[in-house]
Parts: sequence; C-alpha cells; structure tokens
Amino acid sequence: MPATIARSRDPAYPGERLAFMLQDARAHALITEETLLAAFPPHRARVLCLDRDRDSLDKEACDPPRTAVLPGNLAYVIYTSGSTGRPKGAAIEHGSTVALLHWARQAFGDEDLAGVLASSSICFDSSVLEIFAPLSWGGTVILAENALELSTLKARQQVRLVNTVPSAIAELARTGGIPPSVRTVSLAGEALQNPLVQRIYEQKTIDRVINLYGLSEATVYTTMARPLRGSTDATPIGRPVSNARVYLLDGNLDPVSPGVPGEICVGGIGPGRGYLNRPDLTAERFIPDPFGDLPGARLYRTGDLGRFRPDGTIDFLGRIDQQVKIRGFRIEPGEIESVLASHPAIGETVVQVREERDGDRRLVAYVVPKSGPAPLSVRELRRYLAARLPEHMVPPAFVVLAALPRTPNGKLDRRALPAPGPSKLTADEAHVAPLTPEEKKLARLWGHVLKTDRVGLNDNFFEAGGHSLLATQLMSRLREAFKIDLSLRALFDAPTVAGLLRAIDSARAVSGEQAVQELRTAPRGGDLPLSFAQQRLWFLDRLEPGCAFYNIPAALRLVGALDAEALRRSLSEIVRRHEALRTTFKERLGEPVQDIAAATDLVLPVVDLGHVPAGGREAEVLRLARDEARAPFDLANGPLLRAGLVRLADDDHVLFLTTHHAVSDGWSMHVFLRELAHIYGAFHGGRPSPLAEPAFQYADFAVWQRQWLQGDVLREQLQYWKERLAGAPLVLDLPADHPRPAVQSYRGARFS
Repeated sequence: MPATIARSRDPAYPGERLAFMLQDARAHALITEETLLAAFPPHRARVLCLDRDRDSLDKEACDPPRTAVLPGNLAYVIYTSGSTGRPKGAAIEHGSTVALLHWARQAFGDEDLAGVLASSSICFDSSVLEIFAPLSWGGTVILAENALELSTLKARQQVRLVNTVPSAIAELARTGGIPPSVRTVSLAGEALQNPLVQRIYEQKTIDRVINLYGLSEATVYTTMARPLRGSTDATPIGRPVSNARVYLLDGNLDPVSPGVPGEICVGGIGPGRGYLNRPDLTAERFIPDPFGDLPGARLYRTGDLGRFRPDGTIDFLGRIDQQVKIRGFRIEPGEIESVLASHPAIGETVVQVREERDGDRRLVAYVVPKSGPAPLSVRELRRYLAARLPEHMVPPAFVVLAALPRTPNGKLDRRALPAPGPSKLTADEAHVAPLTPEEKKLARLWGHVLKTDRVGLNDNFFEAGGHSLLATQLMSRLREAFKIDLSLRALFDAPTVAGLLRAIDSARAVSGEQAVQELRTAPRGGDLPLSFAQQRLWFLDRLEPGCAFYNIPAALRLVGALDAEALRRSLSEIVRRHEALRTTFKERLGEPVQDIAAATDLVLPVVDLGHVPAGGREAEVLRLARDEARAPFDLANGPLLRAGLVRLADDDHVLFLTTHHAVSDGWSMHVFLRELAHIYGAFHGGRPSPLAEPAFQYADFAVWQRQWLQGDVLREQLQYWKERLAGAPLVLDLPADHPRPAVQSYRGARFS
C-alpha cells in the first residue's frame, strides 16, 4: 500500500457518518480548511489545513515527491450507501485509475478536455474524471458548486465538456444555461431518455451527447453510448469502455442470449480491489472471472440488469435488488429505513422511490408511529435523518400510515403504498396562504419545483422536500420571473416564501440599477455604438494605423473533392447571417459608430499552385498564409473578413480566413467553422441552410452593454479593476533568451 491514498470526505455529511469513515479508513492525515474543522468528530488523524498552514506549506520543497507507486497500490476510496446502514468503501487501485484517464483522453479528446466543468462532490466518483482527466492531459478544470451554476460562472466560456446527471442538464437546457462554448455533454447517474437527448441537441453548438454507465466499484465508468441527433430510438448505455469487459450473466453465471435480461458483470482493468475492511462483501461481489485471460482476474457483479440489443449495445433495465440512483447518488433504501427505525417514535417504516409524471424520481418514507401520546412530527423526522445521513438520502416526502399494507400471506405490499399528497410536503404548522400578487407569483414557482399546489408563506423549502438541485432550479426561475439577481445563499438564509420576498425587496432597495435589463433587438435607424471591446480595438488601430496586430488568421486544409461554388455560397451565407462580419467603423462628430453594410455575395479568390513543383507547394502555401495573416485591415472601409482558396491538387485545397479582432475573436471562429460545416453540407447537397436565424446580433449586445454599463454600475466596475491592477508593472520582465528589441515588431509564432 502506498503512503498516500485519497479518501474523499464531504464536511457537510453528519458527524456520525464522518466519524465512521475516518475510523474505517484508518486515516493518518486529514487535509481540510480551518473553517471546516468543527464539522469533523474527534479523531486521531494528523490535520493539515490548507489555509491555516499556508506559510509552512510554502516553505516545503516543490520537487515532485519520490514514490514507488505500482499499479496494484490503492489510489482512492469512495464510500457508497450500504444496505445495513453501514457505508462501504470501494477501494480503487492506481492501475484502474490510470486506465480510466487513458480512456477519457481517447473518448473525449484534447479539445474537450481543454475545459472541463467539475461540479461533482469529491465524494462522488465522477469527480475523478472531472478533475484528473483534464489535469493529466494539460487541460483546465472549471470548478462549480453544482452544474446548475454553469450559466453564471465567470469562466463559463472556457467550458468545453459538461459531465453531470440528466436532471441537471435538463434544467440547464430548459433555461438556456448551456454556454455556446460547450461541445460535449456526457451524462451518467440516472436513466437518460431520448427526448432529453434531442432537447440538448437543439442547441446547435453541441456536437455530441454521451450516455455513460458505471459504478464506483468498477472505476467510475464502464459503458458508453453516443445517441445521435434526430434519433427516435431509446438511449442504450452502449458498449464497454476500453478499460472494461462487460458480460450479461444469468443466475448460474452463464452468458445470456441477445434480448434476454442478465446481470451486468464487469471484468478487465476496471474493477477495483473490493470493499475496504469488508472481506465478506468483497467475496460476494468480486468473484473470480471465468472469462478472464490473466491469473487472478476478477469479475464485479453490479446487481444491475441489462439486455443486449442485436447490434451489441446494452440496454439498462434497472436493479436486481432495491438499490436506486437519484440525482446520480446510489442509495440503499434499507440504510434509510435502518436509521428511521432507530427513532423512538417509529414502529415500522419502508422507503421506496416513486417516479413522477415528468420522469423525476424521489424518495418517499412511509412510517407507522408507535402508540403514544405525542403525535409524530414530520419536521422532527427530517431533522433526525439530516443529523445522521447525507442530504441526498433524506426523503423529501413522508407519509404517515396507521399500518403498512400487507399481502394475504403477510408480506409487504409495495404496490398498495399510497402516493404522497400535497399536504404531506408541507411543514407541521398552520398554513398561511399567499395573498399579494408577488406572494402568489413566488408560491407558484415553489409549487412547480416541488410539484405541489399547496405552498404557504411560512413553509420551509427544504423541509417541504427541496434539495440543493431543486434550490438551484428555483433560484434560476426566480431570476427569470423577478428580474433580480439573487444568489443561492439567499434561499438558504431565508428558506420561506415570506423570507425570500423580503430578500428580493432588500436586493431591489440596495441595487441602484434594480434588475439587469433583458437583451433586446436594437433599432437600426440611427447610429449604433461600439461595444467597449470594439472601442478599445478601434482606439488601438487609430493609435497605430496600418498594423496587423489584431488580425485573426486561420488556415483549413480541405482534403477530398471540393465544391468551390458551394463553399463560396456558404461563406456568403455566414456573412449574411452575422452583421458583425459586414460591419465597419465610421467616425461621426468625433465618435466611432458601427456601420452595417447590406449583405452581398462574397468574393472567393482562388490561387492555383498546379504550376508549382509538388515538392515546393507546401512552402508556397506557408508563404501565402504568412502574407495573408500580415496584411492589415482598414476599419473604416472594410471589409473586415477576407477569404481565399489555394488549390494544390484536385482533391487538396487550403482555405484562408482572416478577420479583425474588432468583429471576431477566437471563440467566434469556432462558431464560424461549425456553421460553415453545416451550411456547406446542405448547399453541396442542394438543400437550404439548416440553421435557424440568430435571435440577436452583436450590435444588439453593444447597445445593451452601453445602456447597462453606465453611471454607478460603470463606476463600481472601474473602481474594482483599478484596485485589482494597482501596482501592476508597465512592462512584463519575462526571462527571454535574447534582449528585448528597442522597437516592438509584434512578430510571433504559436507552438503546440
């Protein structure tokens, strides 16, 4: 065993659970922050606080530690729910973890891993992929408390890959919260329905949706499917990933035929070592692999049912036992029942999952009180569970019964358990109905999120069944409805309708600008202002006219038969769609304004290198590309987009595209090229453009920005940056390998 093993702990977990995990893992060290120390029960582990001990940490050597880690050493332990009320720790080795990371690079590629949203709790195994996959291959990790914060993150435009649960992406898709930078959406933890897949694909910037299936015991992910845009088929869980072998077996551990349900069993490198300090459970779930070709190979029995399709992909059919997944968390209802049964007022209890009409799933606790003088308080039961279980294991709904329904032979009749009514979702106090228009408006939002028609002014959101995901949904809808920017913290501080309305009023009173205005289409009759970014670039161009400092050049190699006329028409269509590509900058009364030209056919000059010897064509293309990239633009007269085509052979071309930074940027070029691919395919096939018209143009944003960013708001923004940049050096003294020239040449190169 290596000296360091990562064992994730969530300080939000109850003290009893944290104590068990620390003791069970026999932790030698606890890495945390000083503000979280109070959440941990007494323990013997050495404590290292990243904030409190920063000075001593800064003095430590920065050299990579010398380790002798082998593939069979433990890498981390993830605790999952246990049916006996005792969590079990899935122990994963380094070899399995590294294999997962290699698969991630193959599956997603460097482009997706360049910016990965990491929103999963570190106690959830998908965090291994979200954090270590991008870091292992030179990418960026964009941290968020949860996936629903994506639309408000400052770094949202860096996110290329979103890995989350279907219920979260459904809310982001509903609110338009998926940034256009996102190319890939990978989903796991819950069943993925095809209607949601197609709703995600309605955002044209998304290239692919991936459905993943896996378990903590088998190193995060085991199978992968890529449902297609426009498909009407049910979404399978796909085929095994590169680090796993998957078998569907019957009760005798014999393979089943296609179309016949069988238990999903995982072999290969994926299965972990087993359960920490649980040899009995390890022997039950991790068995010798009868199909393995290596000595000691093991097979993990998932307890899930699957079925092979004729094409070899796998459909997920549910659990063999009663274990369930909700919002990506694997839960044993028996663990909740065990804790509930320990309450002195409970006689009998059963917990099960009920599926709502919209496909949402939630836990419902059915309880039978012991006979006694005091009535059973649902609020008290929630608090009792919250002190002993993680938030995702506290049922949002409770139903109090005189007796559990039974079959004639005395067994529990689960089908006879009643659905929880709306009244069961409210707290144990007098109902105060909303009266004012705003009270009713906010109550309707609560009711929609909590799926109840009965919401009182003093009902506590979290005691009424709300959880962190629903809380984020509520605040997202509140911002839409009330046009006010409130943080999620506001709901935790004031979790009632009455309290949240007071928070809204306070925010309106404090904020001089009230709510941020919505983006609208600006009239085109008069002068259109420049955005702040455009004015900055216009000023720099006036400062040094005739330079190419802010050119954005691109060269695309086009291999294969090329329809040059369809390409020219496609470029013209993109210029027609986007006013920014037809914009120049005039000066009127000493101020720059945007001048948008009418759409015309774009000229695509062609340079034929057929006369150049084959060995010299590549060098000539590079020379042409350099000349094109260094040619300046005239911001006043335009055009600010140039295109050119170089022919090397009948099936080999290079397309040059150069724009000025005042009308484009690096991200815009990605949009340009993606639209070019869609439109060219349609035009080449004799079809019209498949793309919807843009809802807004850049000029609309410029007008909106100028209207919003003025007065007190502008002063606050300027003051912030003045304070942040105070004392910044005028010139960066970089350790170059040659002296800086007296006059800047702005000549550079890009290496990757």
